[in-house]
Amino acid sequence: MTAKSKIEVPLFEEKRQRGRPIKYDFSPFKKESTKYLVIPNVGLEEYDSLRSTFARWRRMEGIEGRFNYDFLKTDIAIWRA
Repeated sequence: MTAKSKIEVPLFEEKRQRGRPIKYDFSPFKKESTKYLVIPNVGLEEYDSLRSTFARWRRMEGIEGRFNYDFLKTDIAIWRA
């Protein structure tokens, strides 16, 4: 008698993640009525990363206008000017 090998079946479908993981969510700015957005737990040392990511996202989504940045204790707020 030959021994049968067991076949492992995954419980969930495996998904390949491609590209960068989403670090900041700027999607509320897709609505014109959104005046500001607070990005929590972002320090001053991450300001350059946040600003370049926001500029890239705006270019890809076609969001026009001027935006100002406010520094809170542990957060950064982005205001639509």
